[in-house]
Amino acid sequence: MKLTWLGTAGFWFNQSDFSFLIDPFISRNDQAFPKIETQISDLSPIHQIFISHGHFDHLMDVPAIAKQTRAKIYCSKTAANTLLREGILPSQIFYAE
Repeated sequence: MKLTWLGTAGFWFNQSDFSFLIDPFISRNDQAFPKIETQISDLSPIHQIFISHGHFDHLMDVPAIAKQTRAKIYCSKTAANTLLREGILPSQIFYAE
């Protein structure tokens, strides 16, 4: 399994037949250090996304990734509501009450 740090609290776990993200935050400021080379377009295939909480640096890039990959998203109800407002399909979102 390959592990890639995505900056902040984000990680990409990638095995040949299964891949998932935790708190992916890709679109950092160009001046941020260290520079993270991974782009949203690099994240494919992604099967699942896990969100620890709904702060911007954990959730902001999830809509673009989810729309690109159709990954299942596991998160809080608050984060789920944000994702629904961003146009993510309800069938992709799984949350605890």
